[in-house]
Amino acid sequence: MFQHKLKYLFIALLGLYSYFNATFSEVFHYYPIQAPWIDVITAFILITYFVWEGNVLIEKVLNKFRPKLHGKKFLILFFLAGSVFAIFSSLCVIYAIAHFVHHSIFQEKVAFKLGVMYAGRINLFLHIINAIWFYVQQNQQIATEKEALQKLHAQVQLQAIQNQINPHFLFNNLNVLSSMIMQENPNANEFIEAFSEVYRYLLKNAPEEQIELKKELNFIDTYLFLLKNRFPNSVIVSIKIPEKYLSYRIVPVSLQLLVENAIKHNIVSPNKPLYINISILGEEMLNISNNLQTKHVKSVSSNIGLNNIEKRYALLTGKKVEVIRSEDIFSVNIPLLKPKMEE
Repeated sequence: MFQHKLKYLFIALLGLYSYFNATFSEVFHYYPIQAPWIDVITAFILITYFVWEGNVLIEKVLNKFRPKLHGKKFLILFFLAGSVFAIFSSLCVIYAIAHFVHHSIFQEKVAFKLGVMYAGRINLFLHIINAIWFYVQQNQQIATEKEALQKLHAQVQLQAIQNQINPHFLFNNLNVLSSMIMQENPNANEFIEAFSEVYRYLLKNAPEEQIELKKELNFIDTYLFLLKNRFPNSVIVSIKIPEKYLSYRIVPVSLQLLVENAIKHNIVSPNKPLYINISILGEEMLNISNNLQTKHVKSVSSNIGLNNIEKRYALLTGKKVEVIRSEDIFSVNIPLLKPKMEE
């Protein structure tokens, strides 16, 4: 606070205010000082100046011991040292004006007493303001550090969540590929190409925070080819997205995870195909729904899928993912994020 760029303006205003306040309170009536008003104002301003500048010097000295002096200890020691300097500087100012400007005009004893009283009060006032300033800055620093820590924690969480995607996808499709090769399936090469293309997309875009819906849908088209080989005639996906929404953005790989989530928790067979619909709901939601044909034996959850998406949306956008379950339909609504140009 004492290093403020407008300190000289504050010093002048404090000196003037103190003089007018003393005049209004009739201080000079009870403590008669035969001195011109200009000399009294000068004394107030000079005392304020030296008290302020003295505290600047004291603060610089105490800052060298700052690691050992925390919070209250620093402020108390600072105030005590400032008080001693304030008393000394007031005595020097009164003596200088009385003896070098208007010799014997001041009644020295009364003037010294008033000077010390004023110096003590102005020092106390400045240190109260400084203490408030100190704690406000400290709280701001704590809040900034807390925010940075939360952001770092969120980034670590997000990275951990994103890292779940690649091994999970790789494991499922390597099983399919292994089966195809063992059966000498002629479509194995085509599957490998699609698998490579999808995995390339995962490596490139999964770490991103947001991606255009158009790119995600193109990725899903290739991913559906892999699904047809994993579940022949068992998974039927319908995608109906108006063109105007293709530039909107979503969390990367969210569609693939939701499709995988539906497959994981439902019976999927040619006799009981799983129908998955992807469409727009309202103006700012992407709806992914499927018919419910829940497995009797629940698979062990690995926190991949819906949980992953909910956490990423919470960490990245603060928006909530809506989950709706009825007797025969399971539906998830994920927020659509505005295109960059509109945002």
